[in-house]
Amino acid sequence: MATAGAASFGGTNEYLDRAALSGNADSKKFTLMVFYNRAATGVQQTWIAGRTSGSSRFDLRMNASNIFRLRGFNSSAGFILQRDNSTAQTDTSDWHVFLYSGDMAVGDEMYIDDSEDDSGTGIFTDDTIDFTNDTWGVGAFDNGNEKYQGCFGPIGLWPGLHLDLTTEANRRLFHTGDAIPKLAATLNSSPIVSGITPSIWLPNGFATYQEDESGNSNDFTENGTLAACTGPEIELADLSLVKGTLTLTGKTVSLDLNKPLVKGTLALVGKTLLLELNKPLTLVKGTLTLTGKTLSRFVKLDLIKGNLTLTGKSLTLIRTGFEMLVKGDLTLTGKVLTIGTVCKVIKGNLTLTGNVLELSAPKSFDMVKGTLSVSGKFVLGIVEATNPAHPWGSTTPISADWTEVEPATDEDFWRGNA
Repeated sequence: MATAGAASFGGTNEYLDRAALSGNADSKKFTLMVFYNRAATGVQQTWIAGRTSGSSRFDLRMNASNIFRLRGFNSSAGFILQRDNSTAQTDTSDWHVFLYSGDMAVGDEMYIDDSEDDSGTGIFTDDTIDFTNDTWGVGAFDNGNEKYQGCFGPIGLWPGLHLDLTTEANRRLFHTGDAIPKLAATLNSSPIVSGITPSIWLPNGFATYQEDESGNSNDFTENGTLAACTGPEIELADLSLVKGTLTLTGKTVSLDLNKPLVKGTLALVGKTLLLELNKPLTLVKGTLTLTGKTLSRFVKLDLIKGNLTLTGKSLTLIRTGFEMLVKGDLTLTGKVLTIGTVCKVIKGNLTLTGNVLELSAPKSFDMVKGTLSVSGKFVLGIVEATNPAHPWGSTTPISADWTEVEPATDEDFWRGNA
């Protein structure tokens, strides 16, 4: 299960504030999304707010009756927008999502989770909302008034974007619509929606929740100390790159890939905690490169004409299905603690460089025309070998650092070089 970033606001000292937003512009159109898991009800709280000279210009609040109130003002402080939902929001046990999209010249929609929930009353004037404010606050006004208590997940504000939320496909750009909504996989990958970049995008965990990831460098200042909380789930992506390239740079907590990459390249750079490929990942003419520190990889990996390169420190490398490099090379560089695999390399080369503590190949490990090269110290290698005298089909040690192994049956390197 992959979860989005989130942070707990204690309701006493915790809130975020900053000066004017970069890359922002006044507009008649905007979309606002907030994932939330409340810890307190019956108290008026401000969730996000923009002000100029202490005067409100834009805010989303929850009143003491547990009703959302969204307000907007023009640059002269004229009150042009007020929208309330109709159903009191009292749950404090699960994640929910507030989603609003409006065009002051056309109309608007307000959704709580996947249900439209607009009281149908309020103020709606064809005018431009002032988004170029002096100050902004999240979890309170910028001065700390009306503090929020509970967890916030991803928050996004897109001035200039209006989508008809009565169209389900538009709601799916933000969340899954489940009873407990998940963050949409597309939004998790990029905050740009229909070509519009948000002015605020807060998707991180509590330690860096105040850091804006919109690309506009609109980081907030943390007041008090935000605490950890488990964020909403992220939708699993069906990923298919036919002729393209997927590059993930930075820290990846969980990545589930359920479709193949046919002629593309998958590159993971940085720190990866969990990589799960639940269906065969096929790189017909491409390359898979994993660089950095990887704690766990569970894959069914089929490389037909490509190369697999693992660079860095790997704690666990487990192949649950055939790993087949027909014309490619398998290279493991760095310190590998465990390799458990059913690996079939037909015309390629296997190179292991560094310290390998355990190499387990419980089924055929077959290099027909390739080369096996081992550099470093093997503490334990458990394989099935054709020649009981040596697990690699040879009577001579691979290197001076090679220690004890357990030969068995079915190891076929006799057409290769050890």
